[in-house]
Amino acid sequence: MSLNIFISLSSALMLLFKYIILPIILISFVLIIINITYQYFKYGKSVFSSFKLKNTKDARDKILYITLDKLDIIKRIIKLPYLNSNYVLITGSGVYLIYLFLEEGIIQGNEDDHHLLLSLGSVQNRPILNPFLKLKEDEEKVRGLLPNVRITKYLVTLASEYIEVKTDTEIMKYNDILFKIPTEQIYSEQEIIMFSNTLRKGNVK
Repeated sequence: MSLNIFISLSSALMLLFKYIILPIILISFVLIIINITYQYFKYGKSVFSSFKLKNTKDARDKILYITLDKLDIIKRIIKLPYLNSNYVLITGSGVYLIYLFLEEGIIQGNEDDHHLLLSLGSVQNRPILNPFLKLKEDEEKVRGLLPNVRITKYLVTLASEYIEVKTDTEIMKYNDILFKIPTEQIYSEQEIIMFSNTLRKGNVK
C-alpha cells in the first residue's frame, strides 16, 4: 500500500515538474535573454561592461547613464569635460548636475571645505575631496551660461555611507534617482535643446 502511494506521489511530482515548473523556468530564461538582447541593441556593449570589476567607477557611471535614460520624459543627458559632474540632465523642470559619489563610511565636514573627513572601520578622519564643493563650482559655471534657468545639484551615493554635511545639494541613494527628478514642465522641448546646445558649446575656463 505504501509503495503504491510512493509511486503515485513520484508520478505526480514528475508531472508537476514537467508541465508547470519546467515551462516556468524555460519562459523565465527566454525573457532574460530577450531583455539582455534588447538592452544590448539599445545601449551597446556598455550593458556588459558593468559586470567587469576592474573599474567600478566606470561601470557605475555607465549604469547611472542607463538609469537616467529610463526617465520617461523629454530630456537631454550630456557629459561635459569642463564639469566635475558625471552627467548633466536637462528636462522640462530644469538642469540637474549629477555627481556620483563612491566613497563609503561616515563623512563629516563643511560644504565649502576643500576636503571632507571620512571614517570607516579602523581608518578615521581620512581626507577626501569634497564633492559638494565640486558641485558648487559646476553650478557657477552652468549659471554663467544659463543665468535664468533652474539648476539643482544631486549627489548620488551608495547605500552604505552617512553624510553629516549641511548643504543645499540633494543627496539620494543610487536607486532613488528615478523617483526624485520632477516631471513638471517649465521649459519647452525647444528650450531643452537650446540649453543642451549652449552647455555643449560653452567656453568655460
